[in-house]
Amino acid sequence: MKVLNRALCATLPAAVLLAAQPVLAGATADFSGCDGLKKPKSKDDGMRGEATMPSFKTASPQGVISRCTAALGRKELKEHQNLRRAHLLRARASAYLAKGDAASALADLDAAEKELASYRGEFFFERSMGVSLDLLRAIAYSRIGRGEEALALAEAAESVRPYALQVQMTSTLLRDVHAKEGTPKAEVWRRLGQISPGAREAARIRVAMEGEPAEVVLAMSEQAGEERPTYQSQPNLMALIGGGDIMPALQSWLSSYGRGADIAYARAATGHVDEARLRLTELNEAVAANTRKRAEGEGEVLGLDAFAAPLLMKYDEQHLASRKALVEARIALWEGRPEDVNSLLDGHGLSASVQSLELYGEYERARVEAPDSLSALPTLGPAPAPSLPNLSALPETLLIRPEDPRRLIDYKKSRPDVLGGLVGGVLSMGFSLLGGFERTKGFQSETLENGLIKVEYNGQTTSAPMVQEMTLLRAAEIAREQGHSFFLVHSRRDYGVYWGTSWERTLTGYKTVFEIELLDEANASDEALDAVAVIDTLGPIYYSDEA
Repeated sequence: MKVLNRALCATLPAAVLLAAQPVLAGATADFSGCDGLKKPKSKDDGMRGEATMPSFKTASPQGVISRCTAALGRKELKEHQNLRRAHLLRARASAYLAKGDAASALADLDAAEKELASYRGEFFFERSMGVSLDLLRAIAYSRIGRGEEALALAEAAESVRPYALQVQMTSTLLRDVHAKEGTPKAEVWRRLGQISPGAREAARIRVAMEGEPAEVVLAMSEQAGEERPTYQSQPNLMALIGGGDIMPALQSWLSSYGRGADIAYARAATGHVDEARLRLTELNEAVAANTRKRAEGEGEVLGLDAFAAPLLMKYDEQHLASRKALVEARIALWEGRPEDVNSLLDGHGLSASVQSLELYGEYERARVEAPDSLSALPTLGPAPAPSLPNLSALPETLLIRPEDPRRLIDYKKSRPDVLGGLVGGVLSMGFSLLGGFERTKGFQSETLENGLIKVEYNGQTTSAPMVQEMTLLRAAEIAREQGHSFFLVHSRRDYGVYWGTSWERTLTGYKTVFEIELLDEANASDEALDAVAVIDTLGPIYYSDEA
């Protein structure tokens, strides 16, 4: 059965799961433990498909390096199997990067490039393994101070695959760190923010730091209006068991609470103090509801309570507490109680942010009027710096499997009538593409009670970016079918789909789920996607006669 659909193992003790894991040995373990594929046979290119793996990964970067080194020396790897050798070298390079050894990573990337001379320049290779190698090299360059070269590679990658999440995430973070002086942060983060709702909070912070704090807070207040923030429920453990990356789900969950605090501050700073207090009360109630001990018989949320509740409590103590203190201090300033500000902020160790800078600016104006009675506020710490990708997660994110035209058959099966409707192969997609074709097979879509449309696709391909693009293309088609030019991605979930047991499994494909809002140009923000642009970019690939 599919691991994605199995919840029972969530209740099994970790010790039982670990004890039940198979012990792989010899060549099989070396190859699968390095790049996740089966050991090669003698007469093919060595790329034999996904290996059966333990359901819970425990290998350290050094463990992966050891497996890769052993596999590269195995007699099963033949001289002519250049692609598989490069695949192994790339996996070892990523492990070296995770370990912090950029020099060894670059040596492996150089060796991989020598193996791939005959593949470079091929369209599908360049947008899969090619762009992956380039981004790994960019990360290595960033680590050793070669920022201009890292930036050039990141910018090139960003345009090669504009709608692939792992490509855009890595490219955006690298460009944020190494962008030329004067480059607007809004432009750096725009594309990632369009496809990843979870990245928008980080994008807002980075963009906001460029403006005057008072102007930014005013804009946030006007944008929020009387909005009541939505606090997400705990992320589903099946995202972890089913092979999805749990970290984006956790980050999105926690950031919904931070967003609530920011809205409360913006409303307080613009004089809506009663509403700000109400937002604080709602925030505290939401935190309490997700950290309280569940009553007997109420059950757990797929076993995550023991992990997620303490995580939220720690987030509340280390991050939300200071943001809530800023709201209280801003209310005090608005109500003419500047003498209370210092005590409200005491002990919170604030860093520079839009909210703290705006508050400090207003407090200094109050001090001008009463210099003798108001003491200076504590010095703000530096703003948090953006971090580079979590390289330990690369095997399921940045290490994209090589793609070729044969993989497009998966999309063709999902929309069997489309090719006959294209006139002369001309892809001016925005106006005459859809016209009544039945092409929803393989996809699912439904209109939700809140008016959003859920679009999902369970792809039988082991290329995650392809499934992401297929789902996004279908979302763009739906927007055009219903007469809209833009759509906003409100949420997304990306999963690996596996067959297996609670202790071992084999990757069979990927699944992506979007919830989208259909928009017209008049009410589309910069965070919305242009449906015509999506179709014009991806259509020539997935509507190709090669599919």
